[in-house]
Amino acid sequence: MRTTVMGYFALMPGDAYIVLDSNKKEIGKLSVLSDKAVVIREGMDDVELEEKEIAKWFEDNKFILTKTSPRWVEFNPNPGKNTKANDCTIRAYCAAEGLSWDEAYDIASQAGKDNAYMPNDKSTVEKIITEKFGYEACKLEKGEKKLTVSEFAIKYNVGTYLVMVARHLVAVVDGQYYDSWDCGDKKVSKYFEKG
Repeated sequence: MRTTVMGYFALMPGDAYIVLDSNKKEIGKLSVLSDKAVVIREGMDDVELEEKEIAKWFEDNKFILTKTSPRWVEFNPNPGKNTKANDCTIRAYCAAEGLSWDEAYDIASQAGKDNAYMPNDKSTVEKIITEKFGYEACKLEKGEKKLTVSEFAIKYNVGTYLVMVARHLVAVVDGQYYDSWDCGDKKVSKYFEKG
């Protein structure tokens, strides 16, 4: 299937997209299969669309399709604007705590030294978050569906959180997540709430 939506958006099988209403509020996700597309909306029935129905459905409902979440704020405080620095913990500390990159780096480096682990090791990161910054560690309730970062930002739209996903940390502040790339589709494994 290679369908174009709104005259410019080519849908590719295997890709996932975000569906927005006319106010640019996220209302669901669109998954493209080989012969159809499925729109998944929280608390509503899924919508299955044949290839020829997709563009009309978006037009009739005035929906918008995007690959990036409107809750994502592109944020890279790295002074060299290096996007391959493996500094997600530093970026997250900056966004959540209002620190400069150098301040956050110094905190992480010292904590790594004190902990005798690397600054981005999970044990060091958790120690910084809870002991240095005063966050409370939270786990998703047993049996609860794992939220994506984007879904987490919608559900927890007031307050400051540091959110762990596989090998990554991101800050969620008042319903928006701050990162150098859109990690909105990654599943949350653990989160920390500012007390």
